[in-house]
Amino acid sequence: MDGKSEDLVLLDTCVFLKYFFAEEGKDIVGVLLEKIVSKELKAVVSVCTLSELVTVCIRSKKEEMIPTIILFMRQNFYVANTTPETAILAGYFKAQYSRNQKTLSYVDSVILATSFLYGSVLLTYDSEYDEVKEVGIKTPEEYLE
Repeated sequence: MDGKSEDLVLLDTCVFLKYFFAEEGKDIVGVLLEKIVSKELKAVVSVCTLSELVTVCIRSKKEEMIPTIILFMRQNFYVANTTPETAILAGYFKAQYSRNQKTLSYVDSVILATSFLYGSVLLTYDSEYDEVKEVGIKTPEEYLE
């Protein structure tokens, strides 16, 4: 995937969890995913999100969901690998946004760096990103308005 686009979105892990684990808000995420599947919307996902989804499935004793989730992600999203540039930028973001009481996890730092490098809007429900200014951060509901 090349170039930057205002129509490019990167979905944070928590967005997928709402959908795959039938949490409150699943319907709006379903609308977003339909736009991605129909190619109406371009989407990227960090390879770290795949790892987090596998971890959550195993911890939730829902290992049978893993092949379906991974296939869905690979068929409908550009899966961005963590490059040296991504890792370095993630280190800067982690240091910058892990002050005071709040902390940005390593994985969230990589996801943020990936969104920055691809010029995408980061769609999330995670409050860890509240102070981020380098990337447009929206909930799926805000994005679809």
